[in-house]
Amino acid sequence: MDSARPLTRAQHELQAFRACLDGDLSAPVEHCGGWTLRDPAEHPGTGNLTAAEGVAEVFDTMTPRRLTRGRAVMPGQAVRLVSTDTGASWVHGPGAPVATVSATAADLLLMLRGRAPGDDGRLVREGDRAAGLRVLEGSLVP
Repeated sequence: MDSARPLTRAQHELQAFRACLDGDLSAPVEHCGGWTLRDPAEHPGTGNLTAAEGVAEVFDTMTPRRLTRGRAVMPGQAVRLVSTDTGASWVHGPGAPVATVSATAADLLLMLRGRAPGDDGRLVREGDRAAGLRVLEGSLVP
């Protein structure tokens, strides 16, 4: 494998990104919600904030889209997810939450993407555990 080729491509991408930053940083970024050019410049390296943004994206973008397209079903009850490291929280489903899942934003994102088992010890569950698991068992992400 030619290791110089990926490095050259990365350098070209970085140069293009730098050129964007020389422009109007208040310009909107197409297909990125309310982001402006300033946001991707500040985004890398924000650690758990990035994971929290990933969890938010599941609930404010991916899940509604999947519901609209018939690829997911709205649950009959609600569950609250709480990020223990950022303080952010999200409710999925109608009504008052019957259960709460607390963990770091990164662990919540892994769970939502099916990369952490439901009984993972890093996830703290309170309330109606069975109902909470049912709410989250559907296909919330592609």
